[in-house]
Amino acid sequence: MEDTREIRHMAPRTDAGGEGSRGGKIVGHTGSGKPIYMNNKHPTHKEFSASDHGSAQKLHHKLSQEKTEKAVGLIGKGKPEQLDKHLASAKEHNAAAEHHSKETFIKSSKDPDKVRASLPSNKKKK
Repeated sequence: MEDTREIRHMAPRTDAGGEGSRGGKIVGHTGSGKPIYMNNKHPTHKEFSASDHGSAQKLHHKLSQEKTEKAVGLIGKGKPEQLDKHLASAKEHNAAAEHHSKETFIKSSKDPDKVRASLPSNKKKK
C-alpha cells in the first residue's frame, strides 16, 4: 500500500476549516502538535500547556535570532526597507518568546492564578 501522507499534506486546501483557516500566520507546531501562531491572540493559545508554551518560546527565540542575522547581513547593502522589515519581525518574535516564557513559568506553578496576579505587569499602577 502506498503512503500518501506527503501528497495529502501538499494538496491544496479544499475545506473551510482547520488550522490557519481563520487567519493568523502559523510559524510552527508544539511538541504536542498544536499550531504556534505569530499572534498569541488566537483561540488555540488558551489550550496551551506549560510544555506547549515552552515549545513556542524556543521557536520564537530561534526565529528572532534568524531575523536578526538576516538584518545584520543587510547592513550597508542599500536595502533599508528589508533591513527594517527583518528587525521588526525579530522584535515581534522576541516579544512572543518573552510572553511564552512567562506563560511556561505561570502554567508550571502550583497556583497559576496567584502567580499571574503577582506579576508586575498585572498589578495596577498608582
